[in-house]
Amino acid sequence: MRANMTPAADGLGVSRAARRRAALTGPVIVFGMAAVVGLVAAGGRDALAQGAGVGAATNPVELFAVTMREGQPAEGANAAEEVRGVAAWVRERTKVIAAETAPGFDPLMVSFAEIADPKADPEAVRVARVVLAGLVAEGLDERVARLAACTRWIRESDGTPLLDDKLPHLGDARVVSRVNIGRMALAAEAGDWEAWLTAFDQSLALGALVARDPVLICHLVGVAIHASAFDRARAVIASGGLDAATLARIEASIRARSLPDIRRALAGERYMALDTLEFVYERGPEALVWLQGGTVGEPPAKPRVPVVKEGDALGPGMPSLREQREIFAEHYDWLDRRAGLKIPERREQEGGKGVEGNLLLGMLAPAVERALTAEDQLEADRAGVLTLLALERFRLERGSYPTALAELVPGFIEKVDDPGTGARLGYLPPGGGPYAGGRAFVLYSSGPDGDDDGGAVNFEDPMAVNRDPAAGDFLLNR
Repeated sequence: MRANMTPAADGLGVSRAARRRAALTGPVIVFGMAAVVGLVAAGGRDALAQGAGVGAATNPVELFAVTMREGQPAEGANAAEEVRGVAAWVRERTKVIAAETAPGFDPLMVSFAEIADPKADPEAVRVARVVLAGLVAEGLDERVARLAACTRWIRESDGTPLLDDKLPHLGDARVVSRVNIGRMALAAEAGDWEAWLTAFDQSLALGALVARDPVLICHLVGVAIHASAFDRARAVIASGGLDAATLARIEASIRARSLPDIRRALAGERYMALDTLEFVYERGPEALVWLQGGTVGEPPAKPRVPVVKEGDALGPGMPSLREQREIFAEHYDWLDRRAGLKIPERREQEGGKGVEGNLLLGMLAPAVERALTAEDQLEADRAGVLTLLALERFRLERGSYPTALAELVPGFIEKVDDPGTGARLGYLPPGGGPYAGGRAFVLYSSGPDGDDDGGAVNFEDPMAVNRDPAAGDFLLNR
């Protein structure tokens, strides 16, 4: 399944069907993927792997609900509900406080994430600071603390087709994430590292909770939340003003708040794709045209009996529903195996069976590499921040940075491996510069191509390697 990343899909109640249709008819950035992990329902995985057993024997909507609950407590505070209340309160109070303190300023332009951005509009930053201070005075910290303390993330389904699944909580999670970024910025300015650590840990907790939702776009939002928190961690580590205890607490938060395995999200994506497959064959060619965006309004009504029988084709040259299940199962099983590989292994693996020639698979099978690339970059960022923490602790204890990363192991960190190669991260020590931006050293990973270019990084645009893997190495102390 796919979900676009346009503002309309910012979690504000836009159904997957609407996003699916928009993705087919507009120039948007699309993410998506599908695959499967173990199921707690007896026989569920085996039936799914066999493809033909998915029909009446296993209901994709029910299996999606099983995956939602898998590995989570049966009881406890539910972050999927809590985040909605926190975000609604932030939105409402932002409007009121902005109207009282900055008449005429559009409250929709209040961006807490820009508080520490020197390129942001000064007036927007001023208003954001005032509003954030007002929110804190009215109990923001306590509300976010309750959210971060939640033990599970459960969205209840109303039993409608998964294609119509609405994801309003994604926009809510983004609202809270941006508030946390603002809290970290103000705390860093004040040198209040206790407050900074609290907001940092709560950001990581939020990302990990959102990523429990078995939908790939939810996992990617979790990735984005963690990436933003890592950005802030790099900035405060580079300041050189943190003591060893604070550095240790940052590391503890990072290690305790890992994201779930991406294959959890891929499992839910598989059921969404299979449910959509059933939807199209049940309602016939008109449903396919609607899904492609060829008609507007509501989809064709559910018929009393399926329009297309189990063994019949949807159209000339198209597989039957039974054949489609087998094709989907084969393709998604390959995606699952690929997602489970380490980055160097995946780089060496040949591509799987293509989707060309199968219209529905081409529509519903997601863009594998884009999602995995986002995950890979986060892994490199995480390894980088942990190594930066170790470097700073080394400096505090020894009086200078090491001449080689090997000096950090094992006293300051267990390993300094590059997730992209399995070899050690790249390091240009002090004395080899000067390095851009007054950096004392350069820490880098090999980037998407897996080639160590000796620290040939783009200081002005570190993310250039994501657009052109041959552009050099990936700067980690950016």
